[in-house]
Amino acid sequence: MAPTTLAFFLGLGFDTVTMEFWVPLDKAQIFATSCKELHTRGEATQREIAAVVGKLMWWNPAIFNIKLLSKGLQHMTGGVNGETRWDEIVRFSEMALQELLFWAHNTVEMATRRKSMILPRFEDLKIEWARLEAGGTHSSEGITFPLRGRLVTDGGPDGWGATLWLPGVKEPLLGSGKWRPEDIASGKTRQHAWREGWSVILAVLAFLPQMQGSAILHYIDCSCVVKALRNGSANSNILHEQALDMWQLAACYGIMLFSGWVPGDRVIDLGADGLSRSEGKDWGGYGLNSAVWQRVRDTATAAGKTLTVDPFASSSNNK
Repeated sequence: MAPTTLAFFLGLGFDTVTMEFWVPLDKAQIFATSCKELHTRGEATQREIAAVVGKLMWWNPAIFNIKLLSKGLQHMTGGVNGETRWDEIVRFSEMALQELLFWAHNTVEMATRRKSMILPRFEDLKIEWARLEAGGTHSSEGITFPLRGRLVTDGGPDGWGATLWLPGVKEPLLGSGKWRPEDIASGKTRQHAWREGWSVILAVLAFLPQMQGSAILHYIDCSCVVKALRNGSANSNILHEQALDMWQLAACYGIMLFSGWVPGDRVIDLGADGLSRSEGKDWGGYGLNSAVWQRVRDTATAAGKTLTVDPFASSSNNK
């Protein structure tokens, strides 16, 4: 047998020169058809569900976010420890049905893209971006997902804003919009995490042509959204649903979004904050609004204290 750097093992392709994994298209088509059939049936044996989950877990090195996009299916195989239970027919949960439909529609398209065996970290990409800004070239030419941009997002009181910076281009692409009336009426826009998370999804949709099939460095000043985008959220249904939407969008269009927290002043400097506010930039940075500040003063007065400093102030927004 002649030596080779490219091979297939149990339905998984790999290349030791380009250091990439991928799923063969014929295997992806068979799997997508199977998911469609199971979705139509609405039920399956525990054994059939376990087979779907097992296939997805095996493909995890080759397709992005598989574990996060199959949690409903995984949950349905939990606790099966007796031989007779494997042939028990169960109804799919709503979450599992949504996942089956997603894989039925998107597996083949996702299999057209390869996944690097070693993914970069957010910190690595910050260094790479600084080098690109200085006029350098990609450090890993020919990789499937080169770093092609830096996305900065912000969710303001009445809308969202984003800037997409491209290598070698001095001025960024701009994206912004107002919140929908129904979201305002439902009270969603009063929640800071919802605004920040939804602004990421809207920004990716706005810049899809520039971001498709590439790695994107993402700056945001909300740490809870960063954590949710990386691993989902066990504490917030809103953040977890937004993370699912973002993972599906990124997987469908071959986008590797590497999100990381940056200070609010950095988001202001890079232009996203001003786009998210009808009144323009938040020059004061972090601070308390007048109503909350009055409550702080009233609390201090009730306790017999006199405030001589503003413990919540930055250098430019003290009360």
